[in-house]
Amino acid sequence: MRDRSEEPTRVYVCSPYKPVSENPTERADELEENVSRARKACRFLTLCGYIPMCPHIYMTQFLSDDDPEERAEGMQLGLEWLSMCDELWTFGDRISEGMQAEIDFAKDNFIKVRHMAEPDELAEKLYNGLKKQLRKNESEE
Repeated sequence: MRDRSEEPTRVYVCSPYKPVSENPTERADELEENVSRARKACRFLTLCGYIPMCPHIYMTQFLSDDDPEERAEGMQLGLEWLSMCDELWTFGDRISEGMQAEIDFAKDNFIKVRHMAEPDELAEKLYNGLKKQLRKNESEE
């Protein structure tokens, strides 16, 4: 068995899934946006060398978020995943009811919680920081 300290950090992706809009068209758009945010967060984490754990994208492939019993089962499975993570990262400003439950669980179990910008904003900041560093290196040569 490998020493856990040598493994990449496991990060629980905590972002909204369930739409809040009552309008069916807006709900569909919001759900698509929420899934896109989570996928971008996972990509960002992967490219930064972390292991993303995103149960609300995975569990909804076989459990219905619209069925209260299946949603509760998915939430419980998500907390099991969270218990195996080193950190929990939120993405964006909105904290949903489900996200708050995950944040509370993380805090109760001494799992580090980080609040991050939207994944697109993080990527842009990283890109701009890299450009700045490259310019600095070029000017020093």
